[in-house]
Amino acid sequence: MKSRISIFAGVLLLSAAAVLSVEEQETRAEMFKRQHIFLTMKNDSCNGMIKKRKINTKGTPCKASNTFIKATWEAVKDVCGTGGKPTGPNRHSIKPFDVVECIQEYPNAVANNCRYKGTLYTNKNITITCEGGDPVHYVGISNKNSLMISSA
Repeated sequence: MKSRISIFAGVLLLSAAAVLSVEEQETRAEMFKRQHIFLTMKNDSCNGMIKKRKINTKGTPCKASNTFIKATWEAVKDVCGTGGKPTGPNRHSIKPFDVVECIQEYPNAVANNCRYKGTLYTNKNITITCEGGDPVHYVGISNKNSLMISSA
């Protein structure tokens, strides 16, 4: 009888853990927000913000670059609606944004040893991918006539 209770308790515990794990998963829009939106980002804050926002996963190679859009979530989300125009599968912002692009300084480094140098770009239109009216992927910045693709 005790072994049946122990097995039942174990199954119940694993089921609860699985449910919590699924509930804690970020949506693509939440991940975009965490990785790319920061209103007061400064170009000398890349290392701290990438670490704080957990953009690199422990034990994996450092992300080559990451771009922070200096805007509110609402302003960037507007690009998915009236604040953007379609460009293939993506949306191109009508109004410009300031962005900080963080580029890895030491190739082949792994998480926890990642070092970035930030560059501020002002007055740039951004291109993003949207799903269900929310930003889910940062494509890059552009000048008026050309898209400068970023892998971030």
